[in-house]
Amino acid sequence: MKSLNVKQRRKAFISFFLLFLLTTSLVVVIVFFNYKVPEKENKYLHNRLNYLSLEKKQTSDFALKMDKVKSLIDMIEIKGTNIEFTDQLISTELAVMRNKFIAEDSVANVGMYNNIILTYLELKEAKIELLNLEDAKTDIESYVSIIEELKEKLEEKQRDLDIYRHNAK
Repeated sequence: MKSLNVKQRRKAFISFFLLFLLTTSLVVVIVFFNYKVPEKENKYLHNRLNYLSLEKKQTSDFALKMDKVKSLIDMIEIKGTNIEFTDQLISTELAVMRNKFIAEDSVANVGMYNNIILTYLELKEAKIELLNLEDAKTDIESYVSIIEELKEKLEEKQRDLDIYRHNAK
């Protein structure tokens, strides 16, 4: 004995089975994305956080080196400081800064760091030149006073010469 609605039942079963497979696969895909996508996003965010932490550390290290170089440059103005030795210390610190911060590819602000280092180098050279000019200024002032003394002596000697010439006649 066969049922009369075998075709309808089979059609209903096939559509139920297809919808069941579609729903089950949709649930599996949703669960997959629910676990895998946040995992990849977390990995990306973790890498980004590590990069930013590294850059922050490098920036703070650079700031410390900048303060050290600034204090060395300020030492140039102090009387009695060995300028050549201080100049070498500053040049060494700037070279270390350049090698450490500009040579690394992980630093995003290479141009800024390079400009700061060049500015400090120019500041150092300007301060040394200013000190040399101040020394030259004191030398010029002493030379001016010596010239004045020599002019007075010359005038005195010319008067003596005029007196001798006048007496010799």
